This record gives sequence, structure tokens and C-alpha cells, in this order.
Amino acid sequence: MRDIFGIGIAIQTCVEIYFTASRRTGRTSLMIDCLQNGDRVIFHDPNERDRVCRLIHERHLNVDCVCIPVTGDAGHRVRQLRKSAGKTLFDHTWIEKFHLNDLRDSQKRLHDVSRALSATGAHRETAETRMQASKWRR
Repeated sequence: MRDIFGIGIAIQTCVEIYFTASRRTGRTSLMIDCLQNGDRVIFHDPNERDRVCRLIHERHLNVDCVCIPVTGDAGHRVRQLRKSAGKTLFDHTWIEKFHLNDLRDSQKRLHDVSRALSATGAHRETAETRMQASKWRR
């Protein structure tokens, strides 16, 4: 069976609540304050990259702003980048999406392993399982 206790969905929901509560708390300003010439910032969204890079350049910093959307192969694509002259940071949105994808992937892997190790047809979702999981879905 899937996660019949709804643990994965509960964890994901808690993380999403944290991300929502963290909005407008100065994370972008903190990141910009940490930057030095030669650093790199990786963004998920091109519009956010453009907005933040304007703020960075207003401080006369030479920082490489790169957009690599968080998809299944984002980790691989990031590793293909050349080494930066300074440190490489990730925008908070990139980090959030990366972690949420990992949570979803872990739930799917658990489901796939459980299904592979169970008798054929044994994984029909019951009404009770659906009800438990729905308590944690948004």
C-alpha cells in the first residue's frame, strides 16, 4: 500500500506551510548581502532571476545569475556548470522546489516499492485510505 498513514503528505504540507510563512522575511536581501564579485546564484524562475539580478547589479557586483528550472534532471544540469570564481548559491525558490520534488519522489518510490512487493491487485485504494490522505491535502 501507499503511505496509509499520510506521513509523506503531512510532511509535504508542513514544508509548504513553512515556505508560505517565510515569504517577505528578507531572504532575498540576506542572499544579496552575502554576495561578492565572482559568485553565482542559481534561480528556478527567469523573471525572479531578472528581478534579483537588477538588485545585485545596483550594488555594482559582478555576479553570474543562472536560471535552471527545477525539474527531474536539475541536479544533473547544475553539476554540468563550470566552477564559479566565487561561491555558488541557490535562490530560496530553487531550494524550495528542489526539496518539494524530493518529497514527492520519495512518496512515489515508496509506493512503487510497495506495489512491486505486493500481490497483483492488492493496492486498490480504499475509502479509508483516501479519507486519511485527504486530511493532509490542500
